[in-house]
Amino acid sequence: SIVDIATADNYLQVVAHSEREKTFRDAYNIVRKSPVILISWKNNLFLTIEFITANVENLLGYTSEEVINMQNSYLDYVDEATKTSVIAVFESLKRGTTSKTVNLEHAIKTKSGAIKWVDCRVFSKLDKEGNVTQFQGILLDITERVESEKKIQELNELRHTSLKVLSHQMRTPLTVANFGIQTLLTKEEAGEKKELDLSISKS
Repeated sequence: SIVDIATADNYLQVVAHSEREKTFRDAYNIVRKSPVILISWKNNLFLTIEFITANVENLLGYTSEEVINMQNSYLDYVDEATKTSVIAVFESLKRGTTSKTVNLEHAIKTKSGAIKWVDCRVFSKLDKEGNVTQFQGILLDITERVESEKKIQELNELRHTSLKVLSHQMRTPLTVANFGIQTLLTKEEAGEKKELDLSISKS
């Protein structure tokens, strides 16, 4: 009957909805246990954080509830050294002058005041007219990699400086020796000239 069909249809919709919710919960739990942080921002002047997964606490030291309830600008967490580049990327996304997906690496301030580095991948969400309504993305903690790269760079710079100093030290004795030889030759030539002058004056 029509009633039975409607009841069956409602039942199937409830089951499908439950399955979707279960799938979402399972996916969310997987993300919570991973280093990947899901995040969304409002397209406003402050880039207010609308949503962020619970594992943000491993990165910032704040719980996701604290981050969302504080209604802070995302820029409040970005370190001053990289803030200009972050603002430039989001402004480009707002204007549509860059691609809809952007990767950027920047420094971020934690609750304890420590500085960490993240790989931030941002996606623009558009309405039917093509206007940006929201930004969505992922954050990945890359602090260990950045610090390792800095140490390697510092070691390379130290090696380069050491080689320059060593090269200079190796050249210096040769320079001194060459100067000494030139001085002796000059003195010998002067002595020979003096003897020649005396000999001519006596003749």
